[in-house]
Amino acid sequence: MKLSIRRSFALCLLICLLLILLLVLNGSSWQSRYSTVLEIDLIESEALTITTSSLNPGPTHGLPKPLQHPHIVLAQNSSAAPLLATNKASLQRMKNQQSLVLCIVCCGKDRLNESQTALKSAVIFSSSPLQLIVFTELMLFNAFIQMRTNWPAATQARVTLSLQEVRYPASVQEKVWRPLFKDCASLRLFLPTLLPDTTEIAYVDTDVVFVSPLEAVWHHFLLMNKTQLAAVTPEHQDSAAGWYNRFAKHPYYGKLGVNSGVMLMHLTRMRRFGWEDYVVPLREQYKQHIRWGDQDLINILFHFHPELVYMLDCSYNYRPDHCMYGSVCGPALKTGAKIIHASRRAAFTEKFPPFRDVYNAVAEFSPSLPCHKEFLGKNDYPLGVSSGESS
Repeated sequence: MKLSIRRSFALCLLICLLLILLLVLNGSSWQSRYSTVLEIDLIESEALTITTSSLNPGPTHGLPKPLQHPHIVLAQNSSAAPLLATNKASLQRMKNQQSLVLCIVCCGKDRLNESQTALKSAVIFSSSPLQLIVFTELMLFNAFIQMRTNWPAATQARVTLSLQEVRYPASVQEKVWRPLFKDCASLRLFLPTLLPDTTEIAYVDTDVVFVSPLEAVWHHFLLMNKTQLAAVTPEHQDSAAGWYNRFAKHPYYGKLGVNSGVMLMHLTRMRRFGWEDYVVPLREQYKQHIRWGDQDLINILFHFHPELVYMLDCSYNYRPDHCMYGSVCGPALKTGAKIIHASRRAAFTEKFPPFRDVYNAVAEFSPSLPCHKEFLGKNDYPLGVSSGESS
């Protein structure tokens, strides 16, 4: 009897050891197949998605304190797509309503405030359901979460926030691409891969401020033809002051090149075109002549494929260059600037007071003020679907 018990105990112990060994052997495989999605309910249980990518798995990062005790969901995610983790009511609402999608890439604390101001400006001027996708560093997650928490409940009910850790696709070397221009600005080139389930987005640089509804520029998706996969503005209006036509040592789009600080991106068409397969070799071919990083690569690609480009007028990307030596943006003179791009650090210098003043006004504006609706006026830009194409 004692011998039988001992044998049974030894057998159980052996089985436990085998199971532990299997778990250890499969641990790395399990880690590479899954990413951690933290599901958090905020005011009125509205949607907030936080994704830490499993691409190029590295050492475990410590999450900010407010995120230490949420419900943790393991979701299969091979390409770092934003997984909309939310309650059933919110998820159903997003399925039933067409949403605008605004994307921004923020690396470094010095870009945090302007990134939040850019997002805030889009929120206060728009009225449609809106999804904000922010690629940023883990240390900045808390700041973006707090930003949304401070918004009125009605705004939170309309706007969802998806935070994703900055990670480049495994197909490229992050140490090569990340410092291409400003820190991680080149990540925008890989959004078709990083957002595989998203059809269309409006991408803006961190120093952009909306002074009209996001719906105004989003409406141009409706006007693009079947071959056009991106909408951008000219880099310059005046050839005498143009940079590309005077200094560029690489091909560029049209006569004056394009500025990509505001860019409508039809991600489905980009994937079909093979966007990444074109862009990656261009960096290697022209790396000795690239001055403006990802924008130069976009110009080179569009030089060889002009059929891909839809041109927006300069009022959708109004920069100091348009008023340094006189007003050269005709559409802005007629209808006003719709989107301000405070390049040259225009919002933080005395050289360009209008840009600084507009930036400060939006940064200090509170959506909860009684005059909010009167300040914004009526939104005359109905939300539409450009082509009905799926991702």
